[in-house]
Amino acid sequence: MSAEMPAETPAETPEIPANEAALRFQGSTSGTGPLTWGQTAIWDVLAWLGPDAVTLNRLAWWELAAGTDLDRVMRALPALVERHDSLRSRYFQGPDGPLQEVDATGELSLRIYAHEDGSPAPSRENVGEQLRQEPFDNARDLPIRFGLVTRAGAPVALFASISHMAVDGSSFPILSADLLDLLAGRELGPAGQQPLERAEYEASETGLARERRALAFWTDRLGDLPEPMLMHAGRADQPDFLWARLDSPAMALAARSLAARFGVEAGTPVLAGLALVLAGYTGETETALRLIVATRFLPASRNLVGAFNLNALFRVGVRDEPISAFVQQTAGAQLSALRNCEIDPRKLDALMAQTARSRGLDGSEGYCFVNDVRLERQRYGAADAVVASELAAGIEAALPRTRISELSPGNAPKTANLFVHVHDTSEQAYLRLGGERRFLEPRGPAGFLHDLEQTLIRAAGNPDLPATEAFPKLSHTAMSDD
Repeated sequence: MSAEMPAETPAETPEIPANEAALRFQGSTSGTGPLTWGQTAIWDVLAWLGPDAVTLNRLAWWELAAGTDLDRVMRALPALVERHDSLRSRYFQGPDGPLQEVDATGELSLRIYAHEDGSPAPSRENVGEQLRQEPFDNARDLPIRFGLVTRAGAPVALFASISHMAVDGSSFPILSADLLDLLAGRELGPAGQQPLERAEYEASETGLARERRALAFWTDRLGDLPEPMLMHAGRADQPDFLWARLDSPAMALAARSLAARFGVEAGTPVLAGLALVLAGYTGETETALRLIVATRFLPASRNLVGAFNLNALFRVGVRDEPISAFVQQTAGAQLSALRNCEIDPRKLDALMAQTARSRGLDGSEGYCFVNDVRLERQRYGAADAVVASELAAGIEAALPRTRISELSPGNAPKTANLFVHVHDTSEQAYLRLGGERRFLEPRGPAGFLHDLEQTLIRAAGNPDLPATEAFPKLSHTAMSDD
């Protein structure tokens, strides 16, 4: 079993001692070159956060099958790093911009945590966070460190803390599949495209043509973007960012019911609900969201391990139409956004700034983000009203199990007005949502999540309901609790 762990602020845990082992690797490739567009996006975020920030360190863990051999683990880890260039790369500022350098040889750090009777049981809350809370010096360090838990000398769990410069969320299923095959002694097929190869593609005429098309798409849709979707509600130098978390089996049933009814993926109704609630909060009839996208669209890049996320511009209008039409409009706008996201993020920043200036808007540009980090997606091939009705029938009984909790302030994404992480929509909807205080006043992030849940429940209960009634229009001075 494996998972990428969301980075929430952990409680204080005692440090657990470990023995350090160095594992030698010998890769078949090396080289130096520019960052990919996805790597550039993360580089700029890390530069803004500062060198000691750990909030973007990724954490993965694997429960190891009984009888897993220690020697095999210690062979598998170097083999995994040899296979994926991003895991043995360093990232640093060159004379003309940031660079990545792939090391052919080197040593991995493996910390071995022996679980003895009477000692604290190593877990992701202590061992995992102990690893994740250490900053990476991306110019000097390898971007990955491993922790292995043993019991009576036998491996039982493996952890990996990885710099976001080396991976995105969609890298984890690829790494997990490769690691489990290596542990089982299975032969691996060819590796996916490597980041330096992707950088070459982005500099090619084919890559630049895709970028030009995407820039034209953004230029067209930014020109008359509603001001609340373009301007930052707070001060970039003094963010006042609040976070909350939703755990709701009722919302999961509602989202899956709508997905089954309209033959879409379960995340599409969640995106539609976010668009409706955001329109209500801002008093606009259009919503614009930046979707964070893992751009593995081409066969060559499908199994690339690296920081590969780019932004897509999703924009929909709230019209006098039933929920069914609005969900389908959402699906179409989502597809258009995904087709037009391959852009150098610095060119996109320049376009946003130019757009704001041309419209006479003062202040920093502001964004509303949706980061769908679900590793498992529930897809429906065709509309199925029977399945939709069965799912909706369980919503009322599930509602008492909804939990909405305020979180500690945490990090404030640069000039974001709203930032939504969608972690799960299967048996329980799990979302984390943060926003600038002034953007979400007076309801705040917890109120927004409550309104989102209620919107999807209304829509699932009456799919012929007009979209404008699924979430009653709210003003910033008079908001209902429903």
